[in-house]
Amino acid sequence: MVRKNYWQLCKDWLRQEKSLYLYTCTPEHLLSHAPPLPDDLQIATCDQDMLPQFRAQYADLPKWLDKRVQRGELALFALHERAWVFCEAVVLGPQVYTFHGYPLALNATDALLEAAETRMDWRGRGIAPGTLGPTARELAALGIERIYMAIDVTNTASNRAAEKGGIQRIGTIHARLRFGRWRLARYEPLLPDAVADPYTAASRR
Repeated sequence: MVRKNYWQLCKDWLRQEKSLYLYTCTPEHLLSHAPPLPDDLQIATCDQDMLPQFRAQYADLPKWLDKRVQRGELALFALHERAWVFCEAVVLGPQVYTFHGYPLALNATDALLEAAETRMDWRGRGIAPGTLGPTARELAALGIERIYMAIDVTNTASNRAAEKGGIQRIGTIHARLRFGRWRLARYEPLLPDAVADPYTAASRR
């Protein structure tokens, strides 16, 4: 991982711009469109009760795992024998989740997939899009009816994996950081007749 120098960190704190593609779909859509997961991988879910077991059984787990799971999120893993090869966080509604200052309202039947990560030695094998089908099955069993993802526009590999998995891009979130605070966040729909603002639209549902 490339480490930023001190001056670059200061520059980013003073001024920074981010854009994220916003994706959405239903679990049913993913189940019918996502490519299959390799047969030698298994999907497992980690919640607060399972966290100690995961910590004891698997080495080098993601740094975000404890914080996210302890605040009520789920972690989904693709496992190979006694090692994890892919993981992602699942933010469950109802709540308002903020992307760099932009509030996305999640209803009780909504879920947001975040912090997806494939281990370096497993990248390029179609693991990320392959996990979308099993993930959709797990979330449908929890009563989830709509799934969201937001991915940095510069992350070409992750955006390609999401679209290969069958999830639909509906717009772009733009945000500006000034003096350490995100400001002026706005949503730009992909199509004129698309959801104009997922936050206000979700709030009315």
